[in-house]
Amino acid sequence: MDLTSFIPLPLLSVLALPAVSSYSTSLNLLFFYMTWSTLLWSHGPLRVELFSTLAARVLFYVLPSIVLLLFDLSIPSLALAIKAHGKHALPARLGGARLARITFLSLLNVLLSVGAQLGIEYLLTQVFRMRSALRITASLPLPWGIATSILQALLIRGTLQYIIHRFLLHGKPSTYLPSIVRSSTPAALHTSYAHHKSLRAPFAILAHYDHPVPYLLHIFLPTYFSAVAIRMHVLTWTLYLALLSLEELLSHSGYEVSVLPSSILVAGMARRRDAHFLSGGKGNYAPWGMLDWVLGTSVKKEDLPKGVEEADDVGEDLVREGKKRRKSVKENGRKAIGRAKKMVEEEPVEEEENEDDDADTGAHDESDNDEDNDDEEDEAEEESEPEPEPEPEPEPVEEKKRTTRSQGRRNPPRKKS
Repeated sequence: MDLTSFIPLPLLSVLALPAVSSYSTSLNLLFFYMTWSTLLWSHGPLRVELFSTLAARVLFYVLPSIVLLLFDLSIPSLALAIKAHGKHALPARLGGARLARITFLSLLNVLLSVGAQLGIEYLLTQVFRMRSALRITASLPLPWGIATSILQALLIRGTLQYIIHRFLLHGKPSTYLPSIVRSSTPAALHTSYAHHKSLRAPFAILAHYDHPVPYLLHIFLPTYFSAVAIRMHVLTWTLYLALLSLEELLSHSGYEVSVLPSSILVAGMARRRDAHFLSGGKGNYAPWGMLDWVLGTSVKKEDLPKGVEEADDVGEDLVREGKKRRKSVKENGRKAIGRAKKMVEEEPVEEEENEDDDADTGAHDESDNDEDNDDEEDEAEEESEPEPEPEPEPEPVEEKKRTTRSQGRRNPPRKKS
């Protein structure tokens, strides 16, 4: 059975199908639950855990690290521009044969960790007839449970890695041991492999490059035990392992801080990982840097080669980030005040222009109104003038005489007394 026929079932049901369908969240969760239950019944818990672990490692570490390695090899001029430590961080300087051995051993260690996990689960479930180290059930973990489980596992892993890395892999072997034994201790093997003189700066494929013994102690044991200690659900384990794979990929990439996401977490981890390599393992033992800051094991400036800046610890990262945020807030405030002042200065000019325009408009309106009023008055005068009466027609002479006679008869002349 190949990986491509196994992984898409739960992934498509929870990611792809909701994106192309109009189903509600409840229906999507129900569909995912049915798919997950069918997957467990048809393939078995061990296969589910095996392929989930392989998928997380391959998709989030193996393939991206190979892509970054090919990028550094194919376009060295561009890679050199974004590498934090210049040509010392380019993988091409190691030569083809040594780079091939490093890549092969890194991939072999990844497979070794998956095989060790599968072997432990097989012994527990098939030989000793005990329950599995991880919780593999049909019930789905809730979001809050996933978040708390990952947080607890990160704390356990960080503590274990700090103790193992500092005291087992970088501790001084006893002088009473024979030289052949001292050269075979995990610390000696870790120094001869992971801290070889040729590996002055990290690149992504070096995250899992080490002798198998210190690798299992430093990488596999803290990662797997942190999940087993709280009996993490296998789905939560897959997400947890994917996040750790991305963390290892980015913190060992060797790129500039400006290229990496998050100026505190990922970029700070990358700077501290670079300082751990450049100092030969004299500090920065924990992945997140919190225990190094508290216990005073951060890499100092005198431990680094000349010309290399000192790597900041978590406290300095937080202080610097706080200053940066306050500075950005002040700059944004000044810009806002400047824009407000410009707007205030531009408003009177606009008001004066508007007043002039209003005055001109008012004058034009008044003149137009006067003309309209004159026209209206003329029309009113024309309407108020009386129409001329028609002239009476002249009466005929005969009618006038008759009228005079009739009036003389009616009004005879008075005699003078």
